[in-house]
Amino acid sequence: MPDSIKRAGELVLYLAVLVALWWAVVKAFHVSPLVIPSPEGVWLAGSQNFRLLASSTAITLGEALAGFGTAIVAGIIIAIGIVSSRAASRFILPTLVAVNSAPKVVFAPVLVIWLGLGLWSKVGMAFLLCFFPIVINAAQGMREVDPELLDLYRLMQAGRWTTLRRVRLPNSVPYILSGLKIALPLAIIGAVIGEFVAARQGIGYQVMLAYSNSNTELVFAAVLTITVAAVVVFQLLVWAESLILVFYPVSVEARSTA
Repeated sequence: MPDSIKRAGELVLYLAVLVALWWAVVKAFHVSPLVIPSPEGVWLAGSQNFRLLASSTAITLGEALAGFGTAIVAGIIIAIGIVSSRAASRFILPTLVAVNSAPKVVFAPVLVIWLGLGLWSKVGMAFLLCFFPIVINAAQGMREVDPELLDLYRLMQAGRWTTLRRVRLPNSVPYILSGLKIALPLAIIGAVIGEFVAARQGIGYQVMLAYSNSNTELVFAAVLTITVAAVVVFQLLVWAESLILVFYPVSVEARSTA
């Protein structure tokens, strides 16, 4: 049996066990639907509002991926600045640590004031949450280069840009990919947080609306919908990473000996 089919079967069995335990707890302890709804109640709410939940999830994922993509570009550029300049490293890194240490929820009202109630405040929130791991991982990958390879390029009188393009950036690829796997879930969380604070659409908005109407079944259905969507998007990123790393060793060898 192929490993992929085996893993899929194990996942389905695991989910079936979780749903069975959920159903058993609700029935055995007579838990109120307002506290923990039954699986069949959540399924009914999800199926009745499928189009609404699907469109809202697509909006939230769009916001998250926009912030994620912006963070990739900005993170790699700033990482290059950190590695290339000691002065930039001394000033930028403490600033990034300070921003990352602050509770991100406090930035949400500020982003709404600056960017409005629409798309961009959610993109900004997603950017804030996922930006830091990309910068740190990219900078680490550019720094942790074989010293002998750097010495070789110095002997060849290669410029800073050539060394960056042929040595530091290729060396940072695995580090950046690891940072992306950390950052992607954070981007989705950021988009949902932005929708909690102020939004007219998106899965976070639907959760808040269902909560205000005491519709716990719909709250659970919305949370499960964005969770499944996040897992799918993350697996696509893992698949893309595997494709990149298949060709990565050849490209590194070619660039390092060019």
